[in-house]
Amino acid sequence: MDKSKGVCIGKGARKKNGQTKKAILKWNAVIDAGLIEALVEGRRLGLKENYIWDDKIWTMVQKVAQEKAFIQVERYHIDNIYRSLRKEYIAFNLVKSKGEFGWDLSKKTVTASNEAWKILLEDLKNFEEFSRFRYEEPKWSFELL
Repeated sequence: MDKSKGVCIGKGARKKNGQTKKAILKWNAVIDAGLIEALVEGRRLGLKENYIWDDKIWTMVQKVAQEKAFIQVERYHIDNIYRSLRKEYIAFNLVKSKGEFGWDLSKKTVTASNEAWKILLEDLKNFEEFSRFRYEEPKWSFELL
């Protein structure tokens, strides 16, 4: 592992099925913050139109990751974490849009009565998707989006 770059590729770039193995990035909160910062700035600059990001945004994310975490981030790294953050954002909005749920700005958590949480989380799929919002804030700043 090359700690200076924060990328782990195991025992060199081994080939699997004739292709070079992709580097594994140890993603962290600093890179999350950089990605979100770049997306918010990109949105402000008009780099997202009809739900599609302009390719310039990915260059911005790479630059921010380099500046904040001193590592080289590849496009496939960004795609993976973007999908994860997007899934969390969609889940957050879904649970928050339910009539009996709200947002506590000071605690940065979703609020509801114990009964509303119980009903929502009875389904295992809902539990896995929504339970974290009861006690912790999303990775991104809701106020910025």
